Amino acid sequence: MRARRPLPPKYLAPQAGNRDLLLAAASGVLLGLAFPKAGLWPLAWVGLAPLLLSLRGAGPRRGLLLGYVAGAVQSGIVFYWVTYVTTKYGGMSLLAGSGVASLLALYLAIYPGLFGLGLAVASRAGLPQWVVAHALWVGLERLRGVAFTGFPWAELGASQYPWLHFIQAADLAGVAALSFVIVLANCALAALWPRPTRRALAPVAAAAAALALVLGYGALRLPQVERLAAQAPKLSVAVAQGNIEQALKWRAGWQQESIDAYRDLTIQAAKGHPQLIVWPETALPFYFLTEDGLTREVLAFAEGVDSHLLLGCPAVEMNSDEATYFNRAWLLGPGGRPVAKYDKVHLVPYGEYVPLKRYMPFLGTAVASVGNFQAGAAGQCLDMDGAPPAKIRAKIGVLICFESIFSGLARDAAAHGATLLANITNDAWFGRTSAPYQHFSQAVLRAVETRRAVVRAANTGISGFIGPDGRILASTGLYERTELPGTVPLLGVTTVYTRIGDVPAWACLAVSAGLVGWAWRRRE
Repeated sequence: MRARRPLPPKYLAPQAGNRDLLLAAASGVLLGLAFPKAGLWPLAWVGLAPLLLSLRGAGPRRGLLLGYVAGAVQSGIVFYWVTYVTTKYGGMSLLAGSGVASLLALYLAIYPGLFGLGLAVASRAGLPQWVVAHALWVGLERLRGVAFTGFPWAELGASQYPWLHFIQAADLAGVAALSFVIVLANCALAALWPRPTRRALAPVAAAAAALALVLGYGALRLPQVERLAAQAPKLSVAVAQGNIEQALKWRAGWQQESIDAYRDLTIQAAKGHPQLIVWPETALPFYFLTEDGLTREVLAFAEGVDSHLLLGCPAVEMNSDEATYFNRAWLLGPGGRPVAKYDKVHLVPYGEYVPLKRYMPFLGTAVASVGNFQAGAAGQCLDMDGAPPAKIRAKIGVLICFESIFSGLARDAAAHGATLLANITNDAWFGRTSAPYQHFSQAVLRAVETRRAVVRAANTGISGFIGPDGRILASTGLYERTELPGTVPLLGVTTVYTRIGDVPAWACLAVSAGLVGWAWRRRE
């Protein structure tokens, strides 16, 4: 009988190329699960290591591919909810909505792709991964936060919002400081695989030192902030969560339903004598102060409320025959007198306005029921002058909807004297997906970065209060009609991050780009 020839080695084990792709995809899965709704935040500390292992010995093209695969998988897990928004409220088919979500994931994957490319180039020139990786990752996150109007949702460091001692360092350099340490820890873990060697000593020592410094800072800073909060003036606040279905709230019959819901919640909240009652974004589904009948009805019950009211509504201003629209927050004084307004600064592209519409008029908004708004001026604060009964003066920095993911807007508000941040939003667009949980978690970082308490009012949730140390003081569930009372401190301290902003993150980008550029020239 003729003996069988032994199989070639390539058939006995997975090919290296396939193994590396699996490792990159595994990184995407682990990093995606580190964010809410899964919220397995410890995975961020190991999630990047498989990608780093796959990049060993990879050339530039392979490095770009591996980083891109990891980024696409992670973004697909984190941002799957875009399909829900575009199909339920954008009138798209499931196929088209999935295509929009895929396009977003493929765009966001460019940045991890560049990360893989940069590490591959640096490694070929003899630079260890850990020397470049932490600065390159942080720099690319900052670039993503500003490119094409910016989208800093789900930055790596933001996944750690439940770990109070760790996130205190955000008041020094923002989320970038947190991402920096996490990437360094992943580099140390990868360096130990498959067995510890002398080369692993440097990254392990660097990661241990960085983590010790950050946790040591947190251990010192956390009680300091708690003391400052205890000594600061206190503002009694209530949020109203009307739980109005997004598909119904703009219909004529439901305008009255919205008014009735927020009237009842406000009257109930007023029984606790709060100094401020906060309504969500577009709680009033009409042009407040322009549509007389509905406006008079709101002002009629506001006159009997001895609290300031912060309410969200669309607004229109006429200039000659041209109308200009705003996504606005109005502050009403006790007795219902309008005293100040804030117009949303950072609008949602293809949601609230259409970029390049003049040149490409065929483009429209992704969601049919929203309009083409005008942006407001940055740094606006609403002055609560002498809020009864203690005559406390507070300045409110308003963040409407996804403005809470932009650290620069919160920083601008604090720099202009805000002693409180108010995030009003309508997360009904997201349904029961992971997006409301992800969105809420971003506000925790804004509180720590600026050392300002955050009051959050969301139409369908999650509403709540966050202390200046990042502690979640109280929160509501999704799809509840409720009012939530609370007390928050009014701090006026100026953090290092408020002063210097994202200079450290941009420095990381410059240094890492310089190292990769040097490595590329050396390779050539």
